[in-house]
Amino acid sequence: MTARWLGGFGLAGYRSFQGHLQLVGPLGKVNLLAGQNNAGKSNVLRFAAKYLGANEAPTGLDVPRGQGVGGGFEFAIAHRISDDEIKQHLDGPGIRRDPRQLEQVLRGILEHDAVRLTSDDLVWFRYAAEPASTGGGIVIGLSSKQLGQIAEAFVANPRALSDASSSLTGQAGSDVSNLSGILGRFLPRELPKVEVVEAFREIRGPSPTVEGPVTGANNGEGLIQGLQRLQNPTVDQQTDKQRFEAINRFLQTVLEDRSARLEVPHDAAMILVHRGGIVLPLDHLGTGVHQVVILAAAATLAEGRLVCMEEPEIHLHPLLQRKLVRYLHEETNNQYLIATHSAHLLDFDRSTIFHVRASEQGTRVGRAGTPQQLADICADLGYRPSDLLQTNAVIWVEGPSDRIYLRHWVGLVAPDLIEGIHYSIMFYGGRLLKHLTADDPAVEDFISLRRLNRHIAILIDSDKRGPHASINDTKKRVRDEFDRPEHPGFAWITSCRTIENYVPRSILAAALQQVHPTLKLVGDGGKWEEPLVTNPQRDVDKVGIAHAVCKLWTDDNLDHLDLRWQLRRVVEFIRAANG
Repeated sequence: MTARWLGGFGLAGYRSFQGHLQLVGPLGKVNLLAGQNNAGKSNVLRFAAKYLGANEAPTGLDVPRGQGVGGGFEFAIAHRISDDEIKQHLDGPGIRRDPRQLEQVLRGILEHDAVRLTSDDLVWFRYAAEPASTGGGIVIGLSSKQLGQIAEAFVANPRALSDASSSLTGQAGSDVSNLSGILGRFLPRELPKVEVVEAFREIRGPSPTVEGPVTGANNGEGLIQGLQRLQNPTVDQQTDKQRFEAINRFLQTVLEDRSARLEVPHDAAMILVHRGGIVLPLDHLGTGVHQVVILAAAATLAEGRLVCMEEPEIHLHPLLQRKLVRYLHEETNNQYLIATHSAHLLDFDRSTIFHVRASEQGTRVGRAGTPQQLADICADLGYRPSDLLQTNAVIWVEGPSDRIYLRHWVGLVAPDLIEGIHYSIMFYGGRLLKHLTADDPAVEDFISLRRLNRHIAILIDSDKRGPHASINDTKKRVRDEFDRPEHPGFAWITSCRTIENYVPRSILAAALQQVHPTLKLVGDGGKWEEPLVTNPQRDVDKVGIAHAVCKLWTDDNLDHLDLRWQLRRVVEFIRAANG
């Protein structure tokens, strides 16, 4: 079995990890370890780099010391085992029992509580440092405690376990050693190789001791040589050019300049940047750009690795941090374990986040999957809410379906603008509108949106039922405040009843059919009618319909009412806010 991404791992009895096994999983592609200094984040990275897959116990300073330290070294590896992987063990040449009965035994083992340590589809294999059965000494092997817990499930039917062991391992018997052989059939033969990018990073030439391919994920040493190989690959490595172009696209995104390109000259003495007809060494562009290009290039030069990064946010503006983590996710094929203090990295919605905390019982790790858990991390890191609102432009909308439409439309008009980097869309909720203001007066009855961000716009349904109807007083007040010329931003009040009236009726009807196959739209698509009245009359899933509309609306056909004109205002506003 070839190397694959880790589903997760756990550790105990290592440095600051004392007592119970701490689980770092389930892992995604980009995984963030967040917590205070000295909480134990770096120890997770050290363990992954030094012991993950090494099959040896820590010694020396890696062994926890002091009063109250209990338990020995233990670690765990988690995998997702598919039905196909189980079934491939059922029809081998040595199988001597009914495959259906064998499958039942295997599922009984792989679904036992002792290997299901998290509430998902991961199977956790625990390893422990235990005395060798012969010759003395310590060996690393599958935990006898975990094997014993599984074996207890077969006390009433030891024959089933014995027959399964005989079929799969050639060794009959129902003791834990045979159970170890069965579990061993489902372990990967190779774990991902680990690369480490430490907090100190500096571009340097190749080390004279380095032989063979240079990964680049080594804090800058050998990075020039590695980039030169991507820039000018050998005849059998032409696909490396695509990876070099990915780095160039990232540089263009960082500098917001489509002419920017990296070049490694013949003597490989430095990395050059071509920009607008000017050629400069990379380190002339400033520390932040210099650092973020090191990180992106190092991650691109590594392939199929588990890359451990130590505080990539050092020297990086929040915007560069967001651009980096997006690049890692979208343009590289590694898995990442990143130790960070940055709340701006935590803002990336496709990352998996773990809270690492110091306690009297040692380092504790917990996955942060809820808004409250993320807020707890921010509080632990010392952030205040006002520190986190760093996006350059905010557009306020009533609810989630409005955000789906607006983000899709902006993408059609200006695909280079990215939500979360260039702008954010936030909800105010229709009934809350009367409590909001765009001004900064000393009025306690209103929540001032401009205190959260100076560059704000707002999208409001007119809710008008005809051409001669008027918007209500609250909407007039908010419109007037947002449209004041001394402040950046504006109010977009729909020129129809609601935002759904901007959607061509044919697309809206097709989307409704996808989400609610038994319902049909009523009406002819007039701008003042309620757009989602159905026959038979039912409450509909507006969010689901919005997603379906955006999948069907694939071209730049926005010439409906004032939609294109309003979107041009939105795009100009976002671009102005981003300089």
